[in-house]
Amino acid sequence: MEPPSEQPISVPVPEELTENSTEIKPETTEETPVEIEAPIDPNKERFQVELEFIQCLANPWYLNYLAQQEYFKDAAFLNYLEYLQYWKKPEYARFIVYPHALYFLDMLQRESFREAILKQEVATFVHQRQYYHWLYFRHPPPNPEDLNAPKPEETNSTLPDANNPANNSMV
Repeated sequence: MEPPSEQPISVPVPEELTENSTEIKPETTEETPVEIEAPIDPNKERFQVELEFIQCLANPWYLNYLAQQEYFKDAAFLNYLEYLQYWKKPEYARFIVYPHALYFLDMLQRESFREAILKQEVATFVHQRQYYHWLYFRHPPPNPEDLNAPKPEETNSTLPDANNPANNSMV
């Protein structure tokens, strides 16, 4: 689903409507087309607003701001967060760009997390963990044990080297 464009839609006016109309209309030229804005569907608008809010939950600093403004102490807001759990269903989750938002939506159901995210140190820690997750999600850093492990040539030192002519002598 594509987000609606921000520019108004230019709709051509059919000739039959202009012929029967008796009211005076301003002349339009190519420079000033008639612009008619389509009415906004309330369900579509609600979907967009809720999606934007859910995406904002992926930002630990926004969660910290909500905690500082005491939104997490408001029972109506907590009910709203519980209501938003339907975004975890596949038919809705496919629109979410930042999947951490769903994780934080779950975490916000816990009072201990809501109290902890109020502290700047916790928000900083969560932000760092999130950053490193994104940094290494597809390309994890090499394991330090793998860097110190002996190379395959070193482990088979008892076997003769096939490339060394001195080891390939026939008996």
